[in-house]
Amino acid sequence: SKELNLVRQVVEIIYNANLDGETITLSEAIGQLSEREKINESYETIRKAWYKHREKMNNDLLAKGLPSILV
Repeated sequence: SKELNLVRQVVEIIYNANLDGETITLSEAIGQLSEREKINESYETIRKAWYKHREKMNNDLLAKGLPSILV
């Protein structure tokens, strides 16, 4: 779904920052995603998608052996 794709992209931003040795907040990641021209979604839309789908996304990541996105 479109919402899950938004959540995946937020996770990607967070993981990429961590790989670069940087710390990024959830709010910063959502903000970066909302500023991308191709996304065309508001900060609030992305934030709502995150809170709606974060547990499912976290369970999927854990099942694949990746670190938790929920702190």
